[in-house]
Amino acid sequence: MQRVVIAGNHEFSFDLEYEEILKERFSYKPTFPSNEDFKEVKSLLTNCIYLEDQETDIFGYKVYGTPW
Repeated sequence: MQRVVIAGNHEFSFDLEYEEILKERFSYKPTFPSNEDFKEVKSLLTNCIYLEDQETDIFGYKVYGTPW
């Protein structure tokens, strides 16, 4: 089974441009990821296809994914 993951338009942890904004807003939470974790959030996705402004072919169907 193929799994396709596409970030939603409010999943800012996938967008490094929002890193500082998120850190300021959620710094009081002890579970907020460290700098290294923030940059590696996409690497946590295993056993799936992550699409960000790209397409893939699954069983003859073209699937395009973008978080915008």
